[in-house]
Amino acid sequence: MSYPPNHGHGPSSPHQQPGSPGDPRNHGHQPYMAPIPPLNAPGWSAAPQAGAADSSERNTAMLIHLSIIPFGFIGPLIGYLISDHKPYLRAQSAEALNMAITLLIAAVVVAILCLVLIGFLLVPVLGLWGLVMPIIGGVNASQAKPYRYPLVLRFVS
Repeated sequence: MSYPPNHGHGPSSPHQQPGSPGDPRNHGHQPYMAPIPPLNAPGWSAAPQAGAADSSERNTAMLIHLSIIPFGFIGPLIGYLISDHKPYLRAQSAEALNMAITLLIAAVVVAILCLVLIGFLLVPVLGLWGLVMPIIGGVNASQAKPYRYPLVLRFVS
């Protein structure tokens, strides 16, 4: 089998890959591949970036979100008051506090609606929302993902 002349514009055989060491386009040089630096090289770090939440802040934010379930707005309020100089913790405790306040207002409204017998249908919905949403917020906070609760009134920022 005969191939047309190459003239330096492609691999010298049909089975040769472009860029391989025998490819005439390399002009005798190996293709350049940037070296991969080791993870312990200067400038490379697996540590969180500056301004990111450390593990103690993430764990505290997770506990603040989860404290809504047993303590209502008291846990997020304490977290909000002690998080002055930590922006991530302050934002997450404010979000948890907004959730707890909204949950309290919704519980009062549902209690009033129970007098008219409509509220009994909303009690399981409110209970499920008050249980599931803080867990989702806690999981996101533990992964340092900023989380905003849906359907929440924003009183505190």
